[in-house]
Amino acid sequence: MVDRITPAATPELLDNVSSMLQVEDKLAIETEPFTQWVIEDKFCGPRPFWEKVGALLVDDVAPYEHMKLRMLNGAHSLIAYLGHVHGCKYVRDAMAHPHIQPLVLNHFNAALRTLAPLPGVDFNEYAKQLAERFENPNIAHETYQIAMDGTQKLPQRIFSPAIDALKLGQVIDSFALATAAWMFYCYVGVNGQSASGLGPYALRDPREAEIKNALESVGPDAVALRNALFGLSDFLPKELAESEAWSDQVTLKLACLLAGELDQLAG
Repeated sequence: MVDRITPAATPELLDNVSSMLQVEDKLAIETEPFTQWVIEDKFCGPRPFWEKVGALLVDDVAPYEHMKLRMLNGAHSLIAYLGHVHGCKYVRDAMAHPHIQPLVLNHFNAALRTLAPLPGVDFNEYAKQLAERFENPNIAHETYQIAMDGTQKLPQRIFSPAIDALKLGQVIDSFALATAAWMFYCYVGVNGQSASGLGPYALRDPREAEIKNALESVGPDAVALRNALFGLSDFLPKELAESEAWSDQVTLKLACLLAGELDQLAG
């Protein structure tokens, strides 16, 4: 597992790099200072001493991947959908938004409660580091970039921890909010109706045509919108589809977003 935020290269970045190096580099990318490598220590022969340069060599990488997917990537998706439709071009902008930032911090806490203890890892400290990384003013990570491929990302980032939260009797509000935020993002992208004046935009999702067809005759009604997108084939897991609590929470969050009541969610 590799963890390092790397925004898509922009023409401005490439121009800056060319100016600094006095040579054209079409593969230049922007990165943050933080980096983490987690590698399963299962090799058929000798290996380099990667741990001497900071890599974690572990017996099972899966728990670390769950931590990253649920805390970092899950929060990133929440930021992407809420931020984009509310005029926050970059993650750093969303983290400076008075109503979005508290929702992100709440998501960290919701996600970490679904994780099994991991030796040597303090989930609360990891959440603090994530907030600092997201707030980095020098990283231009676009919310619209992160928002792409939602139907492929939500199952691992949001649905999986939501299922575990339900089984553990934990609150599911933040996972329901992230799902509702994706639905609102899709609705605005198809219909071009946003409080920030945002017009229609490409969803950049492999199931974009299906989403558009599902929303073709759906107005700004939370229940209708929820049913239309939950009706996508092989999308919503059975555990969530059969949960009344889940449907109610998603509908509640979606209704607030459709009404432009982002401040109510933060409160």
